[in-house]
Amino acid sequence: MVLVTPAIRALSEAYHGSSVSVVTEAFAKDVFEANPMISDIITIDRWKQRGLSWPRKLAMDIGWLKKIRSGMYDIVVDLFCGPRSAQIALFSGAPVRVAEAVRGRSFFYTQTVKVDHVGKHIVEQKMQIVKALTGEVPIPPTEIFLHQEEKEKALRRLHQETGGSEGPFVGFFPGAGWGHKQWPHDRFGKLGDMLTSRGYKVVILGGPRDTEACQRMAENMMSGYVLISGISRLRETISLISQMALFISNDTGPMHISASLGRPTLGLFGPSDVSKYRPWGENAHVISVKIPCSPCPQMKNTCHLHGFIPGECMKRISVYEVYKKVVEILGENS
Repeated sequence: MVLVTPAIRALSEAYHGSSVSVVTEAFAKDVFEANPMISDIITIDRWKQRGLSWPRKLAMDIGWLKKIRSGMYDIVVDLFCGPRSAQIALFSGAPVRVAEAVRGRSFFYTQTVKVDHVGKHIVEQKMQIVKALTGEVPIPPTEIFLHQEEKEKALRRLHQETGGSEGPFVGFFPGAGWGHKQWPHDRFGKLGDMLTSRGYKVVILGGPRDTEACQRMAENMMSGYVLISGISRLRETISLISQMALFISNDTGPMHISASLGRPTLGLFGPSDVSKYRPWGENAHVISVKIPCSPCPQMKNTCHLHGFIPGECMKRISVYEVYKKVVEILGENS
């Protein structure tokens, strides 16, 4: 969701004065809140549907579709082109419906675009769809907006958690949706100690699924850190990241959030495709050690098929290499 924000700006600027609505999964709504280019956020909560009887699921689907239909949209841009989004596009009744050319789905749209995926970042791929409407335009940055009171609340919490420290704060996100994406916790801890010795306050952040990874990093640090894990509200994570002098992360959503907030960001990559998923922005950096099988199939442990130990691509990233890059970034932004 973060990586489609350039498309939203490009469309808003091309159709100046238009009303822009975004249809999103409920869990990602926080990414779009406070965005001045968005008039309405329509959420589809598939998690709520789990465990419901099929009549109740159908009733919820009809409710969402009715709301979209009532918007009387002139243009629908489907940036995901899945079965559900294709149906939503058609049911909207919009006279112009644009999407990527996907076999078997052209019926749902009035115009499809052949997207070049090879070596292209996800932002670039989505912008190829948008340019069918905007023409050739510069690709905007990813962006997330916060209210001033959200920033102030996050800063107050950091001061409270650190006993009044003014920072500067360096954020760490040691978790990841897939274990093979995680840099070893002891290395995160050692890097944290090296930064506290330079006067930085280390803030370890994580959501409900990241509590173990955050705890293990903390256990590998001597002192000088703040642990804020189990954060349930994405908006709260976004606000805390906005206060960081630098954000260091595995390949995760929070890494993209940091880059979208304009924070200096360092992503640590192993099994992921850097060309597609690197943090997008001028102040975004990546460390990646290439081995012959990188990138590998997502969520599949294939290291043994190539004669490597599990997660070898991440384990080949040394603490010294990351520390050297961190010092360079902090020096550029001091």
